[in-house]
Amino acid sequence: MNKLFSRSLAAILALQLLAGSALAQPTPQQTPPASRQVVKEKTVFFNTNSLKFHQHSCTWAKRCTVNCITLPKSEALRRGGVPCKVCGG
Repeated sequence: MNKLFSRSLAAILALQLLAGSALAQPTPQQTPPASRQVVKEKTVFFNTNSLKFHQHSCTWAKRCTVNCITLPKSEALRRGGVPCKVCGG
C-alpha cells in the first residue's frame, strides 16, 4: 500500500509542477491591451490661414513662416484642413 500511495503522490506532484509551468507561460490574454501601447501619430505643418497641411519635407511647408503650426494630422483634418497638392500632406 505504501508503494501505491507514494506513486500516487509523485504523480500528483508532477501534475502540479506541469500545471504551474503552463501558467507561467504568457498567454494572449496576458499581453498588454492596445490602449496601453503608445502610438505616435504623424505631425504636419498646418497653415491656419489657407487651411492646407504639409509634410515637414515639403517645399511649401518650408516657405510657410507666419501662419503655420505643427499639429497631428488627425487634428489638421478635424480643423477642416486640406492636404497639399504637392506633398499630399
